[in-house]
Amino acid sequence: MDKKEFAQRVYLGINQKKQDTDLYKNENRFLRSGLIYNIIRSLSNLINYFDLQNEIIFEDKTAFIKVSGLKLMICTPYYLKHVGTKITSTFIQSEEFLSNLNIKPKNIIDIGACWGECSMYLASKFQEAKIFSVEGSPKNYNILKKNLSHNPQLNSLIKPFNIIMSGKDGFDEITNTISTMNVVKKIKIQNLKFENYETIKTLTLKTFLKENNVCEVDFLKIDIEGSEQDLIEDLLTIKIKSMQIELINYNSLDTNLSFIKRLFTKFNIHNPENWNYEDLEMLNKRVTNHFKKYSHIDLFLSFKEEKI
Repeated sequence: MDKKEFAQRVYLGINQKKQDTDLYKNENRFLRSGLIYNIIRSLSNLINYFDLQNEIIFEDKTAFIKVSGLKLMICTPYYLKHVGTKITSTFIQSEEFLSNLNIKPKNIIDIGACWGECSMYLASKFQEAKIFSVEGSPKNYNILKKNLSHNPQLNSLIKPFNIIMSGKDGFDEITNTISTMNVVKKIKIQNLKFENYETIKTLTLKTFLKENNVCEVDFLKIDIEGSEQDLIEDLLTIKIKSMQIELINYNSLDTNLSFIKRLFTKFNIHNPENWNYEDLEMLNKRVTNHFKKYSHIDLFLSFKEEKI
């Protein structure tokens, strides 16, 4: 067997998830070692060529990238887009927001946790907090659990749940892909058609908090690809000190602005450039202009204290 045939049979076995016993024979040990060596050398050359600044490591035969002290599984190209610059967690901004409010959270709810970056980053900064990490996609949830197992210093601080947070208790269908963009079935996206749905248990936020004996939420993060609108009644009735919500253009601009208007009755909304409050007119203008260029926007909210 020559190098070319050996490599072809290796890739065929990987793609078909079948073991080719000939490849494991002692007589092919130099072909095996040569192939592995060349791939590792090529990977090293690529990392150097593109000047990737974040450390990439292998644990249990799985590749991870180190981001802000966290080990995150490389399950998609998501963390490999930047060259010449060390990437940091996007949730540094969440930490800054809480610091600005002088909140040291005891209870954090991460809805739409994806692979767990937000939960783990906040756990690393607020080690007295109890963090509830909620992800609807089973495939993402499995990666979340794997990330937790490879960050054992944070594992005990985070409780993961494979459920969908919804406006009602029951069941719903959600796309099940390894991505940051899973949606429930009712969300329709222009020019995109999904077929891979999984039926998952749903809970309202109110039910979830009751089941987990949480009376007050210090920080609530929501990133659920357009389904945040379904949570509005609970958001307006549950005691929540601070919140970060991603709005996305899967919903119309008018729908997003109406959602903001309802939130504004209970929460101050902060401009992340200086953390000052915004009035509704300024906020609507900022959001409208933002959506002309971008598909999503994060809002930062704090509970409006009642004036005596």
